Amino acid sequence: MAKYSDKPIPNMNADWSMDITTGRPYSGRSVQEFIKSQLNGKASAGWFDSTTMTLYLFKDEVAKSEFIDDTTKMELVVGSIPFNFEMTQYRIRVTPVGSTTINATINQDEVRLEMGLQAESRELGEAAWNATGQDIGVRVYVDANNTGSYEEIPALARTVLSSAGFLSVDVKPYLPAGTSRIRFYFYATNDTSLSASIVWNVTMAEMYIEEWGNTWYQALVENGSDNNYHLGGFKIVGTIVKTLHIEISTTQSIVASYSRDIGSLEAIESPFFFSRNEGLDLSSPVSSSGDSLPALATGVYNVKVWLTSGNLSTEDSAILYSIMYVAPGDEIGENGAKLVVMNNSGNDVNNYDESAHLCDYAIYNAGASSGSITVTITPFIAGTAGATTTIETEVFTETKQVLNHNINLVTNSTNLSIRYRVAITPLNFQEA
Repeated sequence: MAKYSDKPIPNMNADWSMDITTGRPYSGRSVQEFIKSQLNGKASAGWFDSTTMTLYLFKDEVAKSEFIDDTTKMELVVGSIPFNFEMTQYRIRVTPVGSTTINATINQDEVRLEMGLQAESRELGEAAWNATGQDIGVRVYVDANNTGSYEEIPALARTVLSSAGFLSVDVKPYLPAGTSRIRFYFYATNDTSLSASIVWNVTMAEMYIEEWGNTWYQALVENGSDNNYHLGGFKIVGTIVKTLHIEISTTQSIVASYSRDIGSLEAIESPFFFSRNEGLDLSSPVSSSGDSLPALATGVYNVKVWLTSGNLSTEDSAILYSIMYVAPGDEIGENGAKLVVMNNSGNDVNNYDESAHLCDYAIYNAGASSGSITVTITPFIAGTAGATTTIETEVFTETKQVLNHNINLVTNSTNLSIRYRVAITPLNFQEA
């Protein structure tokens, strides 16, 4: 590792790349002082010959010009200093992934800063740098809200092995709302004199959306009341100017997309619904680019909802749910729409739970107030299907239903991988 000697250079014949008393190359300060000492009182002009890597000293500018014209006239030279640059350079190369100016929202799960790291060396004069195979230590400091005072975060200190060459750190737990600076300090683990650093600027904005009074269980009936022809509701929070986006899709493709400017209200104090008033028209849907799309057929569709503000987006944590849509003419009659929609699937369940939540669901039975359905529940234990439970029941239309189930699996294992498949099908839907 390159360390330098600040001792004086003894004479013209000394090798500047090696102080024989210390085994280290002379520092820039030693070289500067030596050159000045050679010039002082002896020469008033100098010329560096890049071909021979030699500094020539002359008594005046006239002698210098004459020598440049004819370098064989060595009698004009009052002194010369050959430069020996055969020394090794070292560095820690830091390559950030993306911009070092980041915008994020306080509700997102993490703010991950990533970068490539490598200790490298090369001989002076060579173009290529080569990996040295050294491990790199990391320390992280945060200047919260740009107060000018960095605080070290010991929990983020680590060593990056040379074989990895990559660092990924989640800094979200240490960042308040507003703009903060995060400084990474790197050093070679076997020589702390070799170091590097990089600073990120991260702005944490308050902007999020969540379900609030969502009426997904009410079908969007094209010839029905405008009061029920809406998506939502949502709770929207954030003091920055933002836009609400809604995307409607099947399992194969996006069939409609809409957006609305929300403004900079800190919070909308009642559930927000996206309705015909905001341009929601599934009988004549449009794409995000404004192109017309085919009218939707009766069926169940997926909905995705998120916010944006400039280059900020909550799309990674978008609200996802499904809706029932009834096209014109399918809201009445014996052959009218019969639909089932499921949302809010349960996550973790416990064995022997007598009322484990599996999902919520709703039905639409054209022209009727209720309908009969068949519910089949099949457990999959470590990928193997278990005994299926079948339930027949009658429920009201466009009313949220909660499906709970008694889980009682006989097993000696305390760590099972269990999935449940739920199927709900119309059975004898009643007519009005």
